[in-house]
Amino acid sequence: MDFAKTYKFIPKICKPYRAQTKGKVERFNDYFKGNFYRPLKAKLQESGINIDKELLNNHLSSWLIKASDKYTKLPKKNLSSF
Repeated sequence: MDFAKTYKFIPKICKPYRAQTKGKVERFNDYFKGNFYRPLKAKLQESGINIDKELLNNHLSSWLIKASDKYTKLPKKNLSSF
């Protein structure tokens, strides 16, 4: 809700996991949980560190860079053959 207040919008609540209304959002949430939150939670549970908003924000920026690099770094083609 802090995010919504900061950017001055009102979030709409709809039924969870309803593909007809928000399939793209739910797919991202599943990707995010499986690739960021669960691995981080498992890693931090071993060390006994509590997860809070500041900790998530600190880890999120590096994860976003790593995740975007995974999809944006394409193999370089040899252009001399053209």
